[in-house]
Amino acid sequence: MVSGTDVAGDGAASADRVAAGTDGLVRFAVILVVVLTVIRLAVAGRFDLFFDEAYYWVWSEHLAAGYYDHPPMVAYFIRAGTILFGDTELGVRFFGILAGAADAFLVYGIMQTLTGNRRIAAWAMILMSVTTISAFSVMIVPDQPMMLFWLGAFYGLAKVARGGRPAWWLVVGLMGGLAAASKLTTLFLALAVPLWLAVVPELRVWFRRPWIYAAAAVAFGVFLPVLVWNAQNDWAAFWLQYNRPQFDDASIVSFLTYLGIVPLMIGPVAVVFVVAGIRASLRGGRIWRRPATALLFIAPLPLVLYLGIHSFGETIGVHWVAPIVAVGAMLGAIGIEDLRGRPSRWPRIVVACRKAVVPVGVFVSVVFYALILESFLPIPREYDWTERFSGWEEFASRVEEARVDTGSDYILAPTYSIYALLRFYSDPEALIYPLADRARWDTFGDFALMSPDAQSQRALYVGEWGRFHTMNVLATYFATYEQIGRIDRERRPGSVDRKWIFTAENPLAAALPLYSRGSP
Repeated sequence: MVSGTDVAGDGAASADRVAAGTDGLVRFAVILVVVLTVIRLAVAGRFDLFFDEAYYWVWSEHLAAGYYDHPPMVAYFIRAGTILFGDTELGVRFFGILAGAADAFLVYGIMQTLTGNRRIAAWAMILMSVTTISAFSVMIVPDQPMMLFWLGAFYGLAKVARGGRPAWWLVVGLMGGLAAASKLTTLFLALAVPLWLAVVPELRVWFRRPWIYAAAAVAFGVFLPVLVWNAQNDWAAFWLQYNRPQFDDASIVSFLTYLGIVPLMIGPVAVVFVVAGIRASLRGGRIWRRPATALLFIAPLPLVLYLGIHSFGETIGVHWVAPIVAVGAMLGAIGIEDLRGRPSRWPRIVVACRKAVVPVGVFVSVVFYALILESFLPIPREYDWTERFSGWEEFASRVEEARVDTGSDYILAPTYSIYALLRFYSDPEALIYPLADRARWDTFGDFALMSPDAQSQRALYVGEWGRFHTMNVLATYFATYEQIGRIDRERRPGSVDRKWIFTAENPLAAALPLYSRGSP
């Protein structure tokens, strides 16, 4: 581990000058985080939810200890935000953005604890705030609460690594439990902790003390409601998350994509300093003799290996690598200060990269937000990742108009995504129900079910995958159906998402389980 004396700076500078420069860097880091947070809050309410966000919002309307896909913390974050700002885009995303800002401050605390060097800590805070993945904090996903508590647990481990009070283990347990109640990815941190203790000789003494077992008990107690919910629902979230990969001949492509995602999410310039930080931290060898250095390398290791294996089955989502990116920011801060205090073969390049890391990171965020708010690149719709963020409010309005025009009594959606988006952007009194993806809704009770009286009423069905596929679906569920037309969700001229609209009546046996609310 690079110590404070290793990276103190120019030996000719006075102590006062060094201190003043450090204070200025810390102030800059804080200001940068605040400014970026304000920008993200300003942007967050100006574009539509995408389907997963709307789905999690539906969760927040029906709080529980677990859901089909994930643990419940993201729903609690959303509910807290909508209490403050109503059922708006900003309300849904508010606490996810604040969590992203808190992550940067936690990274500062972690690195100040591990290195005793405020400059390294400030650079870690800066790098964390301008990582590419931080730009995604304007969208709410389970990874945001998970990262907040994951880093909280990491902070407790940093205190332990530096000889802090044993009670810090209870913080590790509490934060770890909350992180696991956010996303099951946290279970890989639970594997990393005993590995870290086993690898570092001076830490093995903790196995003979009660504190780590108390931490495990606290974490288990916090996570227990999630376990109970899953036990009552056929272990739905565990089954889904750990049985997703489907290995095939093209798996090497997704593995190579994973290898590219990590440096991309850290940032195109910052990754240079991550490499330098790894080199500096390994200098002298025997990292297992240095608890702080070993923690940085071992904490993300089980997740790195798991995602590598998982990538052979499906493409890794960019937000899945968030813990790896956070550790990358910490190592990058070590690299920046190490290169600052040591001769380099390419001093001009190093200085240029250090000056560019913040502008480039901010530029990436600004371009990303500009593309979301107003896509200006001539990208075909099937390759335009930002097209999912627009047109849903108008689409929901046109669906409701079609329902009224056709005399339909309620709306049926083909997927959880269309259902959730229609629910969010339609009148709260609108009758909207999901036709498929029933496993996602069965755990909620009967809120997504209709009264048996609806069997004699007319439904408006919003098709998702084309006219003929929609007709095949309806033929399974209804004896009578008729095509009404289509509704196009337009991102920009030439970029059209087409949905076919049908009326449907006389449900067949396959549809009868939908009509059971209020039945004996």
